[in-house]
Amino acid sequence: MQDQRQVIPLKLDGIQLSEHAYSRFSARVPAGTTADDLVDPEFYVHVIPKLKMGDEIRAIPTDFAFRAEVIVSYTDGKRVRLRLISFIELDDTTRELDTMHRKNYELKMRGQQKWCVQRLSDGEFIKELIPTQQEAINWLEEYLK
Repeated sequence: MQDQRQVIPLKLDGIQLSEHAYSRFSARVPAGTTADDLVDPEFYVHVIPKLKMGDEIRAIPTDFAFRAEVIVSYTDGKRVRLRLISFIELDDTTRELDTMHRKNYELKMRGQQKWCVQRLSDGEFIKELIPTQQEAINWLEEYLK
């Protein structure tokens, strides 16, 4: 004999616009961040008070090496647990500069100045405010032609 499972209908107050039920955050994380880092509570120590259960965080590192999503599965305002929903590595996100140019120029992430190209011979930043590392590489390659 099969078990008779009764379906319990969703009540009117059981559905609401997602904007009211949970928040979706975007986080620009440092290059080198791993999937394990994204679910490590220590990674979120400064932002835990902003999070509530069910919130989702989309993470993309500064070098665009991946796109990931995590969900807050528990928080009490001081502690947090997260689960990885998706983690997709992005192909061809970083093209290496050839050896000669790496000796003469450096690409740096400088906070509000974004990605910058520094000439190492005199330390001068020859280009600032480049949104991504890949765009900085592209800019430098054009500059050196």
